[in-house]
Amino acid sequence: MSESESEKLKGSQQAVTRLDCTTLGAREIGEQLGSAESYSRWELAGVSREWSGLGAGSEAEFQVKITGDVGDFAFMLSRNAEWEVNGKVGVCCGHSLVSGRVVVHESAAECVGANMQGGFIAVLGTAARRCGFRNSGGDILIRSAVGDEAGAFMTQGDLVLANGAGENLGIGMTGGAIYLRGEARSVAPCLRIERMRDADSMRLSLLLARAGLRGDIKEFKLYRPRGI
Repeated sequence: MSESESEKLKGSQQAVTRLDCTTLGAREIGEQLGSAESYSRWELAGVSREWSGLGAGSEAEFQVKITGDVGDFAFMLSRNAEWEVNGKVGVCCGHSLVSGRVVVHESAAECVGANMQGGFIAVLGTAARRCGFRNSGGDILIRSAVGDEAGAFMTQGDLVLANGAGENLGIGMTGGAIYLRGEARSVAPCLRIERMRDADSMRLSLLLARAGLRGDIKEFKLYRPRGI
């Protein structure tokens, strides 16, 4: 076992630090997370929807489970961390995410993963309009319905939509890929359907597995921008 694997195993066995966010302010929570050690484990209960920027700029490689609805711009510019939200998230969840993983068990407001640079976001409920706006390298999966203009102006990365899409799917998109199960109300003229090759099927399977989901990949269509 390598030294890094040993450290991660040690971290997985550490006690969980639990915080009651109904008695702590947003600044106090931010300070504690900002000083967290790598491979530590945290649980935050009673998070307030009024807080903005929870976990923004975090760089520690830790695991954080959150109970409650989370405000706008959560996990913006975060890297390395794993965030799990047992609730809803506000606008621009994971904005400019660099790396790491975000799982949202309920719904997300508009612009999930806007300007993502890397990492992975899974929303197991619905997501509002402009999901993946200007995504430049991250991967996003939406299990339930998604609003209009999903994938707008994407340049890289993958967007998996497992229950249809709204109007103008992929408008302004110049790179990346959209895997769609079901139908979109309309598809931007800059997109075309491509035959799913073995590498694409494997990629989709891995993204579904990363979100803890199973599905028949034959039910998905693959869209890419014309001319690439």
